Amino acid sequence: MIDGYREVALLLSRQPLRPNGDTPWVRNIIDAVSWLKGERAAICSSIGLQTWEMITTVTVDAGLPLILFIPAENEARYWAECVRAIHEFDLNTRVVTFVPVLAPKDRHAARAILEARDRAVISRADLILPVSVRERGSLRRLIDDAESNGKQIMARFETPHTGRHDALSFEIDPGAVREELPKEAAEYIIHWTRSCNTAWPGERLIDYYRAIIDSPTYPRSAFTTLKRILESRKIIASSRHMPRKTATVSFSGLSPTELIPLIKWRARYREMSFEPYGVGIKREVAERLGIKPVLYYEPDDAGSVPSADRWRSQSVGQVTDWRREEEYRHLGNLDLSRVPDDALLAVCYAAGEAKRLQSEIGVRTISFIPS
Repeated sequence: MIDGYREVALLLSRQPLRPNGDTPWVRNIIDAVSWLKGERAAICSSIGLQTWEMITTVTVDAGLPLILFIPAENEARYWAECVRAIHEFDLNTRVVTFVPVLAPKDRHAARAILEARDRAVISRADLILPVSVRERGSLRRLIDDAESNGKQIMARFETPHTGRHDALSFEIDPGAVREELPKEAAEYIIHWTRSCNTAWPGERLIDYYRAIIDSPTYPRSAFTTLKRILESRKIIASSRHMPRKTATVSFSGLSPTELIPLIKWRARYREMSFEPYGVGIKREVAERLGIKPVLYYEPDDAGSVPSADRWRSQSVGQVTDWRREEEYRHLGNLDLSRVPDDALLAVCYAAGEAKRLQSEIGVRTISFIPS
């Protein structure tokens, strides 16, 4: 226990992806922490889930003492996660108490560790503030059990738990696409971007959650991601799904209209495969920058790819034929300041977005649809 402080837990069930500053559960966290500033409170929170990390961010920015529960598979991982949390949330270790939550050895680790965290937080807290809890869910049962055992529960900052109303997936009607689009983009290979469900590559989590709090719309959409690329003149490489986890930047040689059949919802990753937002580089300039075509190989021939070329190699696939993407890759981050403006092209979904982006950034921008 922290002497002189009332230890408080704000509890939420899982929430829909991509909130903003006007989302009720986000506003209620802010209001609850603001109230607790006058109550000499220390807040119990955690990492690893959007809801916990929002509580952690708001607590840090309010300057309140933080009791941070760290889920981990083992002690070594626990210490590594403490170090990561200090960086990601700009933690002042003088006002943070770290608490390990290690996975029970006799149960399925992933699920058991989350249950153990909820129980540990509720057990430690003097006061529980439900913020948005799903009825008949496991967290609601834990809260009810705690109340029956004498734990103080305050519903002052609670808002109903709701499911997602706005669909994240979408389709493009080929009939609505501007006829001149393929010709406008013919000279370019294009890096297609999409909405991020978490921080941008290289962005601290605390800055990501601050952006959510400060925005009336989700701030990491495909459009804002494209804008960030053009403003920073840099595309950050990603190791996600890449051979040997080598960080690369991917491009496609397909025209925007040829890409449309590949724009699909990927339920496994809760994101689109592509979205109609991208930055193109003229092919002759791309070649000078070291952007190379992907080498496709049959699934049984992986050993035949030279080690030096592994970063730009890709199996043709067994279910999906990846050759359809006509992929190109650049090894590591790509500095777009090396690309003349007349060799760059931005692509947006709607003409209004394109006009706005071109006006603000100064890069020629075209759109999929005319309105």
